Amino acid sequence: MNIPLSSSRNRPVPYAQAGFPKECDVPGAKNIQKAKDLIEAYEKGKISIDEFPCDDAVPGIWQTWGKNGSIVPIPGGEINTPGVYGFKFLSDRKDNTPLGISARFGPYDNIPHYHREPEWFYVLQGEALLNVDGSFHRFKKGDIVYFEENVIHDMIIVKPELFVHFWGFPFDPDWKSYAYYTRENTRENEQIQRIFDEVDEMRVATGIAPNPRGDRPLKEGVVPVTLWWEKNKKRYAVQADHS
Repeated sequence: MNIPLSSSRNRPVPYAQAGFPKECDVPGAKNIQKAKDLIEAYEKGKISIDEFPCDDAVPGIWQTWGKNGSIVPIPGGEINTPGVYGFKFLSDRKDNTPLGISARFGPYDNIPHYHREPEWFYVLQGEALLNVDGSFHRFKKGDIVYFEENVIHDMIIVKPELFVHFWGFPFDPDWKSYAYYTRENTRENEQIQRIFDEVDEMRVATGIAPNPRGDRPLKEGVVPVTLWWEKNKKRYAVQADHS
């Protein structure tokens, strides 16, 4: 079990200015040109989110997690309800370099997690708060970011609107040994628990309660994600204007 970092060293940057993360433009990275072509077509208005092409081997529909980790179709086929999470695979896992789109209708909190495979994210619609460079930063439409291997992701949607991002694993993940690590399934490792504590401290500094909270009391000014926007939207708007 690898010891993670509590946040990526990489801040989100506008794709139009920075292009694709340089870490992916190296031998061994796969599906990168396909991802670049799709992003550039999207930014030029040539395709919509619903028009991102799917390989024949994938369902091409919005799916979500069912019971016991199963994958099931989104009820109704659309992500239009607050608190709903869904994803659509664009390429088959058999090629070991999957691409996909994920969507969350906010406000939406997630369980901080990490895995051994690096991953990149590009925002297609909306904005979120993302743990990078030791604190939470805005991650908004047109931004791209590269998360190194074994870095905890905590992508929080505080606004009551839809957030959609494009993602991919640039290097060959071995899906037979793929593991999704959270606070809950690393309880026996005190060092890893301290790293998750660092993520919680970043959340508290932003006024957002840890997830999962457990029995920990909330400090004054700290609220669950579902209440954060009403409490902070005026201050957030001012910060956004100066970012």
